[in-house]
This record gives sequence, structure tokens and C-alpha cells, in this order.
Amino acid sequence: MKVLLISILLCLAGITSPTFAAASKGEIVWSVQAALRELNLYNGLINGAESPELTQAVVALERELKAPQTGTLSLQTLALVERLRFLRQRQADFQRLFDPRLIESLTVEEFRFFLGGLSADQALRVFEQYPERIADLPGATYLRTERPPAPEQLARFIDAALLRLDYDGGALDLDDFRRAQGLALGGAPSVGDLSALLDALWLETGKPLEPATGFVLRPAADTVQVRGSWQRLVGAREPGPLNSVTLECYRDIAVCFAASARAAPAFDTPGAAGTLDSTLERYDIQRWSDQEIAASRPSTNRCTITGLTINFTAEEVFRSTRNYDATDCVDGATPRLGEPEIWQLTDGKATAQASWRRLQDRTRGRKN
Repeated sequence: MKVLLISILLCLAGITSPTFAAASKGEIVWSVQAALRELNLYNGLINGAESPELTQAVVALERELKAPQTGTLSLQTLALVERLRFLRQRQADFQRLFDPRLIESLTVEEFRFFLGGLSADQALRVFEQYPERIADLPGATYLRTERPPAPEQLARFIDAALLRLDYDGGALDLDDFRRAQGLALGGAPSVGDLSALLDALWLETGKPLEPATGFVLRPAADTVQVRGSWQRLVGAREPGPLNSVTLECYRDIAVCFAASARAAPAFDTPGAAGTLDSTLERYDIQRWSDQEIAASRPSTNRCTITGLTINFTAEEVFRSTRNYDATDCVDGATPRLGEPEIWQLTDGKATAQASWRRLQDRTRGRKN
């Protein structure tokens, strides 16, 4: 499969440059006859002699390549033969790429390279069949063969994207989409329109990022593990739907460790790079009873203190931060708070899925 992929990509990229050594007229005629028969353009004898039938075959060759129709035989004719052979092979390779097993195996970079070797018509066909693979790539990827993009090609891409979003296509529906996205109405279709459509398609066909598990609380005699995602209740900035926390508490050393990761919102901005922040915090346990664990950790500059409560009976986990020591507070990375902050550990999967649905509803811009 990999050998096939490489050969197809090289062929589609046009990495070929046939050369011809000096040849006699008879050798040229013989070579043209053999090649045109292979291309199903000539059914006569292969004898090195010119004939009306061979002339008609050369004209057919020139017509297929949209070259001047002369019917003459020369080294240039051999070059035309090789060009047609290459174009037909390229088209055959392009058809083979519609095998889902092959096209789905391409990485993003391989797919980008593949698209760069296509004509605009071929890229449009790929776009129509595989929007879920290419909707998150820049619009210029599909139009790089046209500099600047031909208006008719750009319009065809935009119509194809509109159809994918349940519009009918055309100027009126493009304005309906623009209106839903808050874009300027009127004017000729632009690459900016295509980019906005691709963003909407990305939301239509993409898959949300979410934590591996929902809320889990596993108490034992001497250890407790909790998993979930922080949700703001009072004060504080919203942590975002893409955060995941694992709490592990150990009775023998009276410590809880909190490992958390937060993905910066990037899934709602197609084409933008996402970031991932991770932290590991230690909480000292003050109380471990049959009902709950209470632990805390002061900030390094002693301006705030964060408490952690794990309630076994209610199966609830809260984290609260308040101002700590007014006399010993040292200015630093953790300033004093204007109001307390309270967070609760919740089902992260449900929160992320709900956020994704809201984002799709807000950004998709479907026509009613």
C-alpha cells in the first residue's frame, strides 16, 4: 500500500521528464505507431510507414491534448504521445485514490501534498467526496493550482460547500450563509467565503475533543481516586469544557495529589493551533473520616489558600480558594482575590459534548 501511495503521489506531482534521442524518420513513425496503438488511437500496421490512417490517429492525439491539429509526424509528435500517456496514467492513478482504504490512510501532510498536484476540477471531486478529511485545511490548498483562483472554479467550490451544509447553492444561498455568519452581504464569491464555509464544514464533520472519562469516585480504606472536570460555581474564570483532573489521596502520608490538564479553546477555531496546559498540585490532608476528606494548600506567596473537600456520602468534590494571610502575603504570581472562588468536579465528557453542540448550533449557520 505504501509503495502504491508513493508512486501515485510522485506521478500526480508530475515527476517525469521523458527525453528522446535523435532518431530517423522511420524510427519515429514506428515508435508513434506502437504508442498510438497502445493508447487505442491507431489500429493499423506497425511498419514504420506513413498512412492516412496514421495521420488521422495523430490528429486524434492532438485533439485530445487540445494541441494544433496538424497530423504531421516529428519528434514533437513523440513528445505529445508521452504527454498523453502521462495524463492518462495520472487520471488512472487519480481514480485509484478514490479507494477509501488508501485515501483514509494519508496523513494530513500527505493529503496536502496530494491535493497540491491536482487540477482544480480534480480537487473539487475530492472535496465533494471527502469533506471530512479536508474541511480543516486552508482554502488555498484546494485552489493552489489557480493563481489567482479562476472565478468559475471558486464558485464551484463554494456551491459544493453550500450543498454540504444543506443550502441549495448560488448567490442567494451564499448571502443566507453570510448573514448567518455575520459577514458582509453581496459581492462576488471570494476565498474568504470559502474559508468561512470550510470552518462551518469542519464543525459539521469534525469530532469533539473530550476527557477520557466522566465523573468517577473510588474510595478505599487508605486511598481514594477521583476523576472528572472542574466547573466554576462562584467567582473565578470559567475553566473551559476541555479540562480533566485526577485526584489521588493517600492516608498514610496524609497527602492528596491533583494532576490536571486543560486544553486551550482551539477546537472552535479551525486552523488555529491548540495548547495543552498541565499542573500537579499537592494538598495536605487535615481530616480523613468515613464521610469526607478535607485538605488544603496555601499559595507559594501565602496570599491565598485553596481547600479541597471530597464528600463520600454525597459523592461530591469541591475546591475553594480564598484570601489567606494578609500580613505575610508577598506580591507575586498569585494575587489576593476580590471574591472567593468555588469549583466543583463534574462529568467532563457531558460538559464537553454539550459545549460542542452549542458551538455547532451557533456557528454552523444552517438555513431554516
